[in-house]
Amino acid sequence: MKKYIPTLLLVVICIGLFWYTGGHNFYEATAESQQKLFAFNRDDVKNLTVKWNEQEVDVNRQDDNWVMEKPAAYPVNENMVSSWLDALSSITQDMVVEENASDLGKYGLEKPSGEYEVKLKDGSEQLLLIGDELAVNGYYYAAVDQSRRVYRVGASAVEALQKEPLQFIARTPVSFDSDTVSSLQFHWKQDKWALTKTDLDQTALAAKWRLGDQELDGSKANMLLDKVLFLATEELMKPATDIAMKAPDLTIEIKTSHESETGSMIYHGKLDGNKVWIVKQGGQWAYAVPLADVQQAFEQVKDMK
Repeated sequence: MKKYIPTLLLVVICIGLFWYTGGHNFYEATAESQQKLFAFNRDDVKNLTVKWNEQEVDVNRQDDNWVMEKPAAYPVNENMVSSWLDALSSITQDMVVEENASDLGKYGLEKPSGEYEVKLKDGSEQLLLIGDELAVNGYYYAAVDQSRRVYRVGASAVEALQKEPLQFIARTPVSFDSDTVSSLQFHWKQDKWALTKTDLDQTALAAKWRLGDQELDGSKANMLLDKVLFLATEELMKPATDIAMKAPDLTIEIKTSHESETGSMIYHGKLDGNKVWIVKQGGQWAYAVPLADVQQAFEQVKDMK
């Protein structure tokens, strides 16, 4: 009898797994397998809402621009919005777990772990609810709108929707077109360097530059510009008025020239522990950039000598 015990245990485990995942309905693929759950064009979306990980993002389309309403009126990373809408519009289910669930709670859909909604220009709304993970790895329970039909969807598709507010935000405090930059001065604490374009009618890459008294080709100048351009916050911004910017530790001054037009931008930064709060002169937000990144951007000139 003892030799049959392992086999009996395996049978009991399989029966338990079968019951937990919804019985025979879980394994009955329907004719709708691999069908998309939504049908919309991202150009028709006027609002999107993400509720996940106890955080909420709400973004509205105003004319041709996206404007964040929640958690605050932060500048929007429009590439992320487009990518997220594409991910939602392409999500598919590969199985109907239960056609008309009497108890959505057992799938985690009464209090979903994620809610993802779009509102369209025609006034319609489309909502995806994500419940618990299945016992079978790589899948979640899902429902659409107010339907009680429960689907199985792939975890990778769900994870593409699980975005926090910071991921929808344009996180870089310094913004410019490298090809229009005529000069950039970088003051950090007691030191500074200055990059100047000598061929104003050329692109940044094709132009000749000067780093102080040193001649520099376009590829090296671009490296310096990119280090400044790619400085980014790793946390939500604060209102610029929250940062006391008297006697800044950092000043970046950028002058631009394009055809007959010239311009300038000034950014100030204040050291705060292991980060530097950077604010554009006259700007609305202060960005917390890691101190190490600021230091690296400044010290990269050493590699140019």
